[in-house]
Amino acid sequence: ERACAEEFRAKWLEKTGWRIPFFGFENKDGYLTQLETQENIRKSMFTLVFKGHETWGQMVNESMLIGTPGIFLEQFIVDMFTDYLITQDTAIVGKTVDELLAKIDTLRLEDYETLVMEARSQSEMYCNDAVRVDKVRWLFGKVAQDLGL
Repeated sequence: ERACAEEFRAKWLEKTGWRIPFFGFENKDGYLTQLETQENIRKSMFTLVFKGHETWGQMVNESMLIGTPGIFLEQFIVDMFTDYLITQDTAIVGKTVDELLAKIDTLRLEDYETLVMEARSQSEMYCNDAVRVDKVRWLFGKVAQDLGL
């Protein structure tokens, strides 16, 4: 996870001259309060998400809710998120760092605006009680199926 993020940061710096800061536990750029985190996400065009498990996706959902789409390597996306929240319509998703950078390179303003709108819309839907109840039913159904119940 960390190696992929470092690779992305190094290639982005080489390509653009802009250094991407990494905040949070064990990161050299420091630890931010929740308010500082949200402010950084709000000011960013994207949130780089190269973690397989992060509570229940709170940071991803908060980012999308304020209209900041994420950048994801497919290998780190948890199944449920691909079903409901993280798709090609709501985020930049790719198999490799080079594929992600190529997608960002070809992104038009209209494409970015669509990502922002879809990310916010999906996040709002994800937080809706009725939708959450359906998702919990889906999850329990999947668990029951896996257990042969």
